[in-house]
Amino acid sequence: MEPYDVGLISATARVEGTQVSPVTFTAEATAVIVEFRSPRYYGYYAAFYGPCRCTRTVNTVTVPVGTPVEWKPSDGEPYAVTATSIPPGGIAFESETLRGNRFRFVPSVVGRWEYRDAFSGLTATLIAR
Repeated sequence: MEPYDVGLISATARVEGTQVSPVTFTAEATAVIVEFRSPRYYGYYAAFYGPCRCTRTVNTVTVPVGTPVEWKPSDGEPYAVTATSIPPGGIAFESETLRGNRFRFVPSVVGRWEYRDAFSGLTATLIAR
């Protein structure tokens, strides 16, 4: 994923061929949201159809230093993120079990955090620039 913008974001809409003034919509982005999607269905597939050739992707999120990052489950499965490596001067993070609730972390230094989900074992990276 590429760097994200937080703060005020606006979009302008207009209808061609009308005399109506354009309308501008403004929203404030306050955090980058990382959604979880469970890889557990691979286990169900293997139980019924035999082993499958599935790859697990490693996700990387890159944000400016000071940008809040929130993790949230999107499929009802439990998740719990824990930093497994942190950059010099950074602080570690560890969420409680997430089941509909969110966990927020704000990177305060430039660097790379590797983290792991305790339930699925999947790993990912947070980079602050």
